[in-house]
Amino acid sequence: MLATGHSIELNDKGIDIVNNSFNDYYRNTRYIPFMKIIETIKKYKLNSCLDIATASGHFVYLARKNDINCFGSDLMILDKDKDLFKQQFDIDCLFTLDLNQLHKTNLTYDVITNFHLTHVFDESAFKQLLEVMSNISSYAILHISKNNIKLLNNCNFIKLIEII
Repeated sequence: MLATGHSIELNDKGIDIVNNSFNDYYRNTRYIPFMKIIETIKKYKLNSCLDIATASGHFVYLARKNDINCFGSDLMILDKDKDLFKQQFDIDCLFTLDLNQLHKTNLTYDVITNFHLTHVFDESAFKQLLEVMSNISSYAILHISKNNIKLLNNCNFIKLIEII
């Protein structure tokens, strides 16, 4: 279930993000960590956020419920998921974006988040992603491998604030 999360998959598993109805696995691996990240974003007084590889946008949903101006992008966004945000927040918060095209956008955010993708990047791909992200955001909250944590200490354009 690590990289799944579009609304159809979630509904099939009995997970309802609007009504906060989750099984224990989802609560422990998604909801609780998402809320910890939201607390961190608020602690640093960051206002705008882009969640890459957002799937159904559950993190975006929780962030918006906590007054963070958050958007989500993925290779595929379901109309059902987009409609949920239009109904709940009166705004289209989800959009399609190939991560390879991120450097071509004119987007800027206070923080970029990713929970399901960046932990599998090798060192060179991860460094390239960091360089691209540093052009559109001042902060990033990423799920990364232990080897890439070591890489962060050697990047002259990155300042590691904390490891959660």
